[in-house]
Amino acid sequence: MQFLIYKEREDYIGVCLNFGIEEYGKDPLKLRESIFEASCSYLDAVNKKGLSNEYLNLVPEKKHLDKIKEMEWSEELNQRRNRHKKSSPSQEPTYFSFTKQPYDQGLACFA
Repeated sequence: MQFLIYKEREDYIGVCLNFGIEEYGKDPLKLRESIFEASCSYLDAVNKKGLSNEYLNLVPEKKHLDKIKEMEWSEELNQRRNRHKKSSPSQEPTYFSFTKQPYDQGLACFA
């Protein structure tokens, strides 16, 4: 299962990309647990009811794919800044640019 958790305004959004399940919350750690449990329950229900595999591996919504691209772009930008930083240590990223990044401290996982 593939999960994505990111901050949007005041809340965090948790998504199981494979099943199209979305949850919202204030605490990213609780949200991580909740979206995982919801996804496991969904998978169990599909299995118990003998539903077709079309309920699995759904195509993620465009807004979530866009968020993944944004996160990848932010990571690439940070890597470029770090390479540049090594060559000229006086160039520090601004606090504002750091806070504009999506929340991905171990919670956005693509397993």
